Amino acid sequence: MGSPCLSRVELTTLLQNVLSENAMGASLEVIWQHFTREFPKADHFRIGNSLMLLLAEADLLATSAQRIGAMSILFAICSEPVEANPFAPFFAQLLQSTTPSDSSIPALASPQEKAFLARLVTGNTRELFKESCRYISSADVSSANFDYAKIASRLCLVQRTYPPRVQAGRSCVIADPGPDTQPGRPDSQAVWMTAESLLLGDASRCLGTFEPPILRPAPPLHIAEDELMWLNPPLSPPSIQWDFTMCIPVATTQETETELKQVLQDACRSGLNPQQQNFFLTKLEADPDIVYHIGLTPKKLPKLIEFNPLVAIEVLLKLTTNSAITDYFSEIITMD
Repeated sequence: MGSPCLSRVELTTLLQNVLSENAMGASLEVIWQHFTREFPKADHFRIGNSLMLLLAEADLLATSAQRIGAMSILFAICSEPVEANPFAPFFAQLLQSTTPSDSSIPALASPQEKAFLARLVTGNTRELFKESCRYISSADVSSANFDYAKIASRLCLVQRTYPPRVQAGRSCVIADPGPDTQPGRPDSQAVWMTAESLLLGDASRCLGTFEPPILRPAPPLHIAEDELMWLNPPLSPPSIQWDFTMCIPVATTQETETELKQVLQDACRSGLNPQQQNFFLTKLEADPDIVYHIGLTPKKLPKLIEFNPLVAIEVLLKLTTNSAITDYFSEIITMD
């Protein structure tokens, strides 16, 4: 993705070619075709942002015909529906403006420009685009009857969905509200230098906006009862708690279960020697849940009690939390 502003070549093409004074005798349709030949579609929005800034400053586009040509390009970038045009809020500002001396809102310099913009966003643009910029800028609009406020309100429908902070944003480029010390057409060299300073480079003014600051409550000057306490973490390093059961090989657990199953089978047939008994009880104490995996069924419990009562007691204690403990107790009751 390229720079959001213009290069020197693009600015020259835009002002001295597409919107040159000589090109204003052509129809709006021809000007749009010229614009699309010079700039690929991917750059239209970026070029449109620069045109919007040029239109906001009455001196940068010297003639009414050039401003009309610029507005037609902004409209054609996304004309259907006009409410979805990214420049629709800017059109609304132009229609609501009353005088160029108001520096807070960009204004159109002639009634022909305002009437043209109203026709552009409400009328038959196909017929309108057959007319030339020069003809439109000198046409008689005394009989034009547009409700500019109503048209502007319709154009702002999409803008109302934006966050309030974005809606309140304003361009950082503001016209000088003071009187013009040199009335008449501005010097072309001065206009070009101003356009360069506004539109060229990554740090150009076209990127800036004034937005309302986010207000935050001031912190209390003194400690109050209802003030949140600032908790300082301890300076000593935290102690590490190891989980010694992590990463135990599965094979080790399976081997233990196999050994306990064998010892249990022996315990149900005869008494265990002290070494076997100690091994069984040690493993059972280390992992009480293993009692559910060594094959001790209620039917085997009487034999275990008969030959190894101490082992049977420890096993029953581990099984007390099991819902099937009643089955084991039933077997004990039925013992001879």
